[in-house]
Amino acid sequence: MARGSSPSVTWWAALLALASVAAVGEPPPILIDNGILTVSYDVDLDAFTIAHGGRVFAEGERFGAGSGIEVKVIEIDDAMGRGKAIEERDAMGISVWLALYDTLPFVCVRTALTNNWDTPFEINELEPVAVRVDLGAEPEMLRVLGCDGLTPATEERTSYTFLAVAHPETRAGVVCGWLTQER
Repeated sequence: MARGSSPSVTWWAALLALASVAAVGEPPPILIDNGILTVSYDVDLDAFTIAHGGRVFAEGERFGAGSGIEVKVIEIDDAMGRGKAIEERDAMGISVWLALYDTLPFVCVRTALTNNWDTPFEINELEPVAVRVDLGAEPEMLRVLGCDGLTPATEERTSYTFLAVAHPETRAGVVCGWLTQER
């Protein structure tokens, strides 16, 4: 032990050093970043986080529910612009992207369905992504704007095209909307 250091300080330093070393064979999280937002996908935990300025403000579990999941980073170039996406594809042919475009302050979620089987299958309900959001305030301090107007975040809401949650004092917020090429 070094002179002048206590056993507890040495122990904590060793613990921090140990915690910073990834386990052998454990894949690092998959990261994409557009200079505004960062999306991190942990393959082992089947979970992702979204951060702005280093602060994680949203987290969720694996987007799909199928088996045989493959997760990778892909380059994208479409009507929204250029960027990168974390793509999750399952054996059934369901593909979900968490995409960051180079100049947009949004994480875009895209779902594509492809039937890889010999017989048709029916999907009655599709939830592309479920995310828990932390805006740094209690729900009583937040406001929600949806198709039916502005309300406190403590009231139960349902919206079919968009939903925005914001902290009026800090202006921190999240906007969710539905975009489609079909309408």
